[in-house]
Amino acid sequence: MSRIQHISSIGHNCRDATKSSQWYVNTLGFSELDGQLFGGEWLAELLNIPRASIERRRLLLGQETLELWQFDQGFAAEAEEPLKGPPPCPAGNDASFQHICVVTRDLAEAFALGASHSRQISSAPQRLPDWNPGAGGIWAVKFQDPDGHPLELLQFPNGKGDPRWQQPTTASPKLHGQQQPSKNSLFLGLDHTAISIQDTERSLEFYGSILGMTVAGQGHNHGPEQDGMDGLIGTDVLISSLRPAEKGMGIELLNYRKPEGGQCARPDPQATDTVEWRIGAVVDDLVTLHHRLLSEPLAQQLGPLVKVPAGFGPGDLACQLRDPDAHALLLFADSTS
Repeated sequence: MSRIQHISSIGHNCRDATKSSQWYVNTLGFSELDGQLFGGEWLAELLNIPRASIERRRLLLGQETLELWQFDQGFAAEAEEPLKGPPPCPAGNDASFQHICVVTRDLAEAFALGASHSRQISSAPQRLPDWNPGAGGIWAVKFQDPDGHPLELLQFPNGKGDPRWQQPTTASPKLHGQQQPSKNSLFLGLDHTAISIQDTERSLEFYGSILGMTVAGQGHNHGPEQDGMDGLIGTDVLISSLRPAEKGMGIELLNYRKPEGGQCARPDPQATDTVEWRIGAVVDDLVTLHHRLLSEPLAQQLGPLVKVPAGFGPGDLACQLRDPDAHALLLFADSTS
């Protein structure tokens, strides 16, 4: 069975790629890899956007890559504003909600470097309670980047999370640390991207049975600490952690049972929407997988297989699709594989 081997990147739209890149470097310890311009018939076909043109900046944190896409203001004469759609930063229980989880060695120190001055989602950094076996002892806080995209800082205690996040230090952040760690040692990488969904079994069918990811664990979070982290009231969320065949960042499914009343999936999602994130992933046999996806009702807005130029992705063949809740994916492979 063709399956996702690893997640090659996670990216989102921005209004100014240069300014956004500087913010991520200064606030969250990323380093800039490169900046490139892309456009042409191949991109228009891949994204289903006439005359598509983007400036893309790639950033690195640990082993993971973040892509910032700025659409050219003039790519479509009839568009007054390339970034369109719902307002940025939907609530966690909205189906369009998606964020990345930045793992830090010390959350208090990391938060104080600039994230604490951003627009906040959480009321304050939260330590998840010990009664929760999967999440007890984790410190987390959510906030927004300059374009309103939600982000999470997270500190794992000893014995939790991927072994590469384990540190021989106390599980509690140093609220008044005597020594300021360097950004290179403070910010470790991206553990996952989290997406809000409406039906756990449906999403597990899509990401597990169809795309071949593995359930690494499930948890049930609720209580005042979860409220404080999500900026919601009466939060009750079922969390499913998915991992690809190879090591690296995963995908976390967030099924908010409460509070009720969150927005449904975007009715007409476009690659230029303000809230748009995209998960880049490498599969071992894209041609076979694409043929299967053509008959899969859970695969939304499946585009054609497109030959892409060197440097755009981790392969010369790609396609775009959306999951059952309209979250975007770009799948890549080498045409010779």
